[in-house]
Amino acid sequence: MLMRKRRLPGPSFGSSSSSTGTLADEGPNTKGATLRLTTKGNKHYYYNYYLQWLVWIAVVSTLIRAAFYIVLLQQRDDFSSFFLSSSSSSSNNQTATATTTKPSRSENDATTTAPFTMSAEEFRSLLYYNLSCPFEWSKYSCIHQGQSERAAASRELLVQHRQTIIDLFGMQSHLPVQRKPLLPRNSRLVLTGDSLMRQVFVSLACLLHSFGNTTSNTNATTSMIQDARVDWMYSWPCHNTINCVAGGPHSGFSVGSLWLTNGAEIHFLPHGGASRSKQEEDMYERFERELLDNNDVDTTINNITNNYNATTEPGHITLGKVRKSALPSRHGVELSHRDILVASVGIHYSLRESEVTAQRLARIGQALQQQQQQQQQRSHSTTALGQPQLWYMTTPTQHFDTADGQYERNHSNTSQTCTNTTRTNPRLEMEQRVLRSGGGGVLLMEYNDLDFGYAHIGHGDCSHYCMPGPPDLVALRLLQRTASLTF
Repeated sequence: MLMRKRRLPGPSFGSSSSSTGTLADEGPNTKGATLRLTTKGNKHYYYNYYLQWLVWIAVVSTLIRAAFYIVLLQQRDDFSSFFLSSSSSSSNNQTATATTTKPSRSENDATTTAPFTMSAEEFRSLLYYNLSCPFEWSKYSCIHQGQSERAAASRELLVQHRQTIIDLFGMQSHLPVQRKPLLPRNSRLVLTGDSLMRQVFVSLACLLHSFGNTTSNTNATTSMIQDARVDWMYSWPCHNTINCVAGGPHSGFSVGSLWLTNGAEIHFLPHGGASRSKQEEDMYERFERELLDNNDVDTTINNITNNYNATTEPGHITLGKVRKSALPSRHGVELSHRDILVASVGIHYSLRESEVTAQRLARIGQALQQQQQQQQQRSHSTTALGQPQLWYMTTPTQHFDTADGQYERNHSNTSQTCTNTTRTNPRLEMEQRVLRSGGGGVLLMEYNDLDFGYAHIGHGDCSHYCMPGPPDLVALRLLQRTASLTF
């Protein structure tokens, strides 16, 4: 009799005919088909049938559990975005803008499942304020001047982004644990500019002073700063600033230096200032000459506080023939591939004069690239120094009550008042145009501060910001970038 086999309903994970139930018709002429099993037995059929269902249920359960654990892992690795929104031009790959970076976990904290958080009040108690930092200026401390509203509004910029600082400094308690250095070992961060760049140096120093203490496994607390020095002046102009310190600590300084415990250094060198013995008006001209002039190789240094001789190869930027830094560098006078030079033009020149200086910095960036490429081709030279990286800090936005926010000497009545926002920053636009067209040798870093007018010191100063405030946000951006470097 011809048999027509059909699979019984249910899941199928194989094709073994020995254990599969079939339906058999009694015959083609039979009106009513009788259901009967033609396998080896009902017992074996039901055993395999239920076994297949159990396997199917187990597979589905495993997939559901796997999806659940994936969701948990994604939530555990979640992190907050960075503190400043990118400007409309931040898509250019030459511009260093605020980026979201995942904080690295400490090796000693590998089992941590959630980031350490801190309340706004706890954070304020740690953040420097009202001359609590030894590097603060009274001219920039709005709370010291009695401007409580401006001071609070400026400080809140950091409070709002406190998680960025907590993550950057690797904090797992009110003191950071051991973590990756914020600057690579034995590297140098050299800031050059006017008083606006000096504010960034003060921010770096005060942030390290506020959050840079580390605690070891034995609960011993040490500072990231091994040594520090600034040349506080005996007399510093106050320009009618309320409650101003006119000399000594918290008044004003021209140069400053920080030595960190891992061998890294931070220096501020002004290209202009109140101290004629420290300032160097033609610093960028010297940088260009050192890179391009092969005959300029004499870098002998000999003075009371720093007695040593050093000779550099042609084509290297130096800290200067006569030391102008507050502390002598522990790594010689020549800048190498382990160093970062952060330059700015500032606001003490006309827009046209500033453009000439920006063009010089663009040429320096090109020369640095060319020198680096040439040295990479000298595979036989193992002692030649590499070239430093050149970053450019764009000029902060001024918020005077003028058409473009810039100070106008002929409109002193209106330019004494600060506006909360301005539509443009002509110095920034010029710097972007010049440096981006200069061959890509310069990395741009921007303030993104068109709407920060309320954080200026005021009383005729719509150029400098209250501190803590916007300069600290830029300092954080610098530290985030230097912490990611590997040499």
